[in-house]
Amino acid sequence: LVFSGVALIFVLLVIGLITRTRWLIIGGRAHEQIQIRAEIERLEDLGNQLSFMRKHTESEQAYLKAFALRRTGPGIDSTAELPCIFLLINFEAQKRLDKIRPLLTEYVEPAQITKGAFRDTFQKAIETLGQHGLWNDADALAEIYRTAIPDTPPPYEAGAPLLAAKGDVEGYGRLCGEMVSRFGKYGLA
Repeated sequence: LVFSGVALIFVLLVIGLITRTRWLIIGGRAHEQIQIRAEIERLEDLGNQLSFMRKHTESEQAYLKAFALRRTGPGIDSTAELPCIFLLINFEAQKRLDKIRPLLTEYVEPAQITKGAFRDTFQKAIETLGQHGLWNDADALAEIYRTAIPDTPPPYEAGAPLLAAKGDVEGYGRLCGEMVSRFGKYGLA
């Protein structure tokens, strides 16, 4: 009886030690996530300030560091949309439009577009690239946009003029046919 009582106490101590260790690990991770979020916020605020001061290179560096931290921490979500828009504005102001497509394809998952985030960002990027004759980059973004939300007209409306501008008559015809088949019955095509 004494032996079983000692064994029970030992088992309870081991369980207590395991539980306490798990709580410490969980608490440590939570603290680390809080620190990462605070650093992301600091870097994005810095990026905003530098952007308004027209220090585009420094602003870009701050935003990209924040995006890298987002990947290790909370992930790229809808709260990253505004910094992404500021980066697009910086790239346009610097005439570095070749940076727009890599930014969006590297940091924005199509699932975010499906959920509603980054739609305006993609639309603006596609328009900007198209206006400057970067048809292939604009079309690649339009394809991502269209794939993410295939049941709404705007991605098709963004893509069709790009195909025409590129001289892709077959692609233009195919996309217009798809628009009519998807949206014609609603009077949207």
